[in-house]
Amino acid sequence: HGVYSRQRWPSCDNANRYSESVSRFDRSDNMDSFEVLIVDDDKSVTDLLLGQFKDRPDIHVIAASSARDAMDVVKKHFFHVAFVDMQLTKNTADGMGVFNYLRNSRPSCKAILLTAYPDVYQKELFVLFNPLFPQAHGAIDKSDYALFATTVVDKLSAAWLLGKRVVVGLPALAELVRLKAANTDV
Repeated sequence: HGVYSRQRWPSCDNANRYSESVSRFDRSDNMDSFEVLIVDDDKSVTDLLLGQFKDRPDIHVIAASSARDAMDVVKKHFFHVAFVDMQLTKNTADGMGVFNYLRNSRPSCKAILLTAYPDVYQKELFVLFNPLFPQAHGAIDKSDYALFATTVVDKLSAAWLLGKRVVVGLPALAELVRLKAANTDV
């Protein structure tokens, strides 16, 4: 078991240092890619998504084969979307731990359930799709995975990569508010 990636990722320390030193940036290198996590113990499932986007420099896919590996990767990296298998260990819904971790540590990540056993994990499905505290944004039956997972990544990445985004840090935001207030007083 382990983490598979076709990309070399910058260390979390470098990313934090970069974000602290830059108060305003417009579509920097950090924002010109779409980050995908696939969590499944079946290497053929992870290899499908890794292979599908290997020639797309704007889409980075990382695969993890266990809940522990997934949580370790999520600690260090931001993801736009995560595909998580419910059953990473035989007869265990250990994918639930990954969903909980994503909801708590990366709430903007769209978490998509992968399962071949929707009838077995009905209780867990009710928890994941609770309308008051949803943990998953959708579900894909593993028999349809090849078609739908790539479609989801294509649509979400297009929306992200084509959108204009400006990230403003606190000092720059305070300056913008001050300037706006100064201009309205005149």
